[in-house]
Amino acid sequence: MKIHSNYRKQNGFSILEVVIGIFIFIVGMLALAALQGALTRSMADSKLRTTAVKLADRAIERQRGFTQLLTAATPGVPFAYNDIVTPGTDLEIERNGVTYTIDMNVTDYYYQLATDTLLANEPFTTVNTLGASSSDFKQVDITVTWDAAQGFRGDEGAEIDSAALNTGSVTLTSTIPAVVTSASGRVSDESDGNDLKVSVGYTPGSNPDIVALDLGEGKKFKESLLPEPDVIRSNELVQTTFDVITYSSTGGDELFLRREEFAAVSCECTLRAASSSNLARRPVIWAGDEYAGGHWVEKPYGESANKQQSSLCDSCCRDHHDGGAENQTGDSGDDYANVFGPFKAYDEYVDSANPRLSDHLHYEDDAETIASTGDDYLENCRLVRVDGFWRVAQDFRREDQYIFPDDFLDNANETEEFLTYSSYVTSAAVAYTAAATGSYATSSTPCIGSSGCELEPTMQPAYSTDRSDGELPSWTSLVTTSKEEQQLRSRGIYIDYMSADLRKFLSGCFEDANTLKNDCCIRDGAVANACTADDLYIDKVDSANQLEVIPFFEVQLTKLENWDQEVQAPLPIGLTNEPLVDANLHSRGVIEQLNLGDTEVKATSHRGNIGFTNTLAIDPVFDTNTTDAVLNVHSLDAGGGGGGGGGPDPTVIAGNFTESVPGNPTIAVMGESDDVVCTLAPNGYTCSVADGATSGSIRVYDYEGNPNPRFACSETLNRSGSSSAPGNTFATFNLFVSGVLILPGTAYDITITETDCP
Repeated sequence: MKIHSNYRKQNGFSILEVVIGIFIFIVGMLALAALQGALTRSMADSKLRTTAVKLADRAIERQRGFTQLLTAATPGVPFAYNDIVTPGTDLEIERNGVTYTIDMNVTDYYYQLATDTLLANEPFTTVNTLGASSSDFKQVDITVTWDAAQGFRGDEGAEIDSAALNTGSVTLTSTIPAVVTSASGRVSDESDGNDLKVSVGYTPGSNPDIVALDLGEGKKFKESLLPEPDVIRSNELVQTTFDVITYSSTGGDELFLRREEFAAVSCECTLRAASSSNLARRPVIWAGDEYAGGHWVEKPYGESANKQQSSLCDSCCRDHHDGGAENQTGDSGDDYANVFGPFKAYDEYVDSANPRLSDHLHYEDDAETIASTGDDYLENCRLVRVDGFWRVAQDFRREDQYIFPDDFLDNANETEEFLTYSSYVTSAAVAYTAAATGSYATSSTPCIGSSGCELEPTMQPAYSTDRSDGELPSWTSLVTTSKEEQQLRSRGIYIDYMSADLRKFLSGCFEDANTLKNDCCIRDGAVANACTADDLYIDKVDSANQLEVIPFFEVQLTKLENWDQEVQAPLPIGLTNEPLVDANLHSRGVIEQLNLGDTEVKATSHRGNIGFTNTLAIDPVFDTNTTDAVLNVHSLDAGGGGGGGGGPDPTVIAGNFTESVPGNPTIAVMGESDDVVCTLAPNGYTCSVADGATSGSIRVYDYEGNPNPRFACSETLNRSGSSSAPGNTFATFNLFVSGVLILPGTAYDITITETDCP
């Protein structure tokens, strides 16, 4: 018998199984959510700690960047080992909405020789028992604390606030030995900005060589250090450097804020044609808050033709050229910002029809013959240190100059004198800038100091009238019983070219000369409500004003000027004008009483780069860029009598000094008597002979060269002193025969040869 049964296959889960599965899933998701929140908190805390560690590390590494052991006369310039000290206040830095407080504590340790034994545990002490000038090492403790002021999202709808993260801190400790190396500090990340810089004290320069200009409200000042020449070959190859310092002054404490380092150099170069494989840089220009380095382009360039000259000549010869293809990468929309001489005339360019697209002319050693590719030529450059490197900048441009007697700006207690001069300089800079619109870079260049300019100074009236407040001196006196000698001083005011963007900023971003508009910056050529990383930011703290943006400075030029005086018989004064030597050890502008009478002293120099090297002409337009300042001098007796003076104009004798080898002769010329005064002229020396003089001579010296001696010869003048034997360093030539001036008004030819004179 067959048995039949009904069988049905069942699929799916029971209700109980589903409930159990859902429960397991919910438990897992809750665990994952908790993990997500923990991870968020952990990641946020890790980010905070990482940032804090980086800030602490960078703060320490900045201290390692010292370049000398002891603090210089100008603290922090450059940064020294002894400048590493505990700051007076903590520094606060904001990163991504979180404020970090950086506390730095510096402890000095000194080595104790007496306790340094095998058993000694502490050979170093924090007490300077031996009176050492500096410690042996410094322990730097950097503590960075934070309080997260922002929330972090965790699971959906929930926010982890700063209280949940709590505050935190990290501490790094490092030792810095008193060992100076050329690369003791790590290169800082650009994101540091100026945040981690330690405030460095600054000692203002001493008067009257250095004058502090008030940038507004007595809170910020600018001053130029004394230019120092390095003479490689007199009259030809010279390098001069100086700094312009900006510092703040609050409650008697001066703090270093900024330094611009300048150099001027004269060079011998070889001209090369443009080449895609030999690029050169556009000029450095002032960007409003710093100097911006030039970019690489294809244009004519040069090579240093003389290895026995300044190392800066490599950059000077290569870069100091204009021209190249139009609109190269990096070129400014302002064509005048792309050239080294924005105010050069059109005929000073290779292609006068397209002056901004061709190179400016260069000249061979006679300063008259235009150099072609492959020729040697003379060059003179201005350089600015940008990001630690010397870069060739747009040319210096002096807009005004003055001669002051030795008692003006000499006394630190004479507040009125400093206010008068500082006020004039800063007012002149503002007036010049206000006029720098429209055809500023093409034809009608603004001017200051002269008649018809934007600003003229108030000068002291005629002699014997006392100088009033607000007036600059126009004369000085030498009185037999009180002062028989004075060091006159010449000062010049310089203003760099201001690009179209910078001029727009200066005219559009200030309510007035002392008030910067809020949220003001350059953005697409217009004032915007917010600035981007590429905009020009201005420090709006402590007297921000136009003077912090205008590229101006004033500097003492005394040892770089060529000094001359009105020639008359007898000369009332003697005046020094010695050849330029290293470190300003030569004398120029010192007047000494010789006789009674009135005379005029003049200081002359080039208003551009050559004014800082005091070298001879490099182009035929040299003299058109040479200006002078004048001061009247009165030589008196004890009773105030001044004698005669005046008389007819002297006979001027132009000396043509040549030599048998290329290059300007390394010589100096001076008159041998009071009746003859010789000064450096654009293409040599000019000697003035007093009218009615019956005797006089000139001396040519320092013309002996190496390896073979050279001699001074003249076909028209009688040689009266020295001989042509080796070892002579000067030759004297008579200008008179039997009391008669030889060929009055004629240029005397004096030749420097490498052989015996004929």
